[in-house]
Amino acid sequence: LEETENGAIMSVLEGIDNNNPFDLIISDMQFPLFTNGRPDDDAGLTLLAELKEHEIDIPVIFCSSFRLDIPGVLGCVHYSRDTDLWEEFRNLIADI
Repeated sequence: LEETENGAIMSVLEGIDNNNPFDLIISDMQFPLFTNGRPDDDAGLTLLAELKEHEIDIPVIFCSSFRLDIPGVLGCVHYSRDTDLWEEFRNLIADI
């Protein structure tokens, strides 16, 4: 697998290269894509695009302060004061 500067996809590729792939990816939608970088609003979508580009089929759960419906992901956990995050994670993981 080819290398990239994106730390998130690099971790996924490293796990695959070491025969220890992730079973599930839980990611925020916004995070720095590069070392010492600023948070990127599209980082989660970039990660998803790179997973597809490398034909990596690992379930993904995104976390966001917005309610999102993103094709190709297991689900999206909405951050809010009224959200029971554990319950949302349990429900999504039960679908795997």
